[in-house]
Amino acid sequence: MNWNLSNESSNDLMTGGRDMPWLQDTNEVNVAVSWGANYRDVVILDAWNRPLDPPFNLTALDLANKANREALKTRLRQAAVLVDADNDGIGDDWEERHFTTLDRNGESDPDKDRENNLMEYACGSGPENGGSVPLFSTMMVASEQGSFFSMSFRRRLGVAGGLKYRLEWSEGGRVWTDASGAMTLSQIENPYDGTGTEVVTYTFVNPSGGTAVFRVQVGF
Repeated sequence: MNWNLSNESSNDLMTGGRDMPWLQDTNEVNVAVSWGANYRDVVILDAWNRPLDPPFNLTALDLANKANREALKTRLRQAAVLVDADNDGIGDDWEERHFTTLDRNGESDPDKDRENNLMEYACGSGPENGGSVPLFSTMMVASEQGSFFSMSFRRRLGVAGGLKYRLEWSEGGRVWTDASGAMTLSQIENPYDGTGTEVVTYTFVNPSGGTAVFRVQVGF
């Protein structure tokens, strides 16, 4: 979709305070042609940036008409629904893209990297490539208030069929405590890379000042 930058009120309403992807056709990559898009087409993409359904043309289907508005809303909602025909907790589109079949379950580890399919799905890594594993990055951030522990990792966008990420911390690695109340979500970044994930960063201040160990539990 192209935005009219000269219309400040419309542009602020649609993009104000948001980080949005912008498409620019080139001779090498002509998105309009590859998607079969015409002027004023709304093209809805799936999690892998593939066009869904015929384009919704705003000239033929004017949004001033309530029925057209509801039809477009329905399409957008349907595109956001997770389809999981085999009930393994993993989206069918992800399984079809990586395995071309729904026969694999969340517990299997086809690339033998010690991360099962559910963890690879949850954290945006490749289940067919042993060199692609869930990445968790950590660092200490200094500020006027002291030193903060920072942890970043990928998680799936949206509700992801009920997938949950539980942050926990421990002083000795034996007794684990829910860290959701002690850690602050400081940044969310959508890399727009077609993985259906976002990068989240949490910060934590250790009240005791001692050694702390962190982990992320993934499940339903």
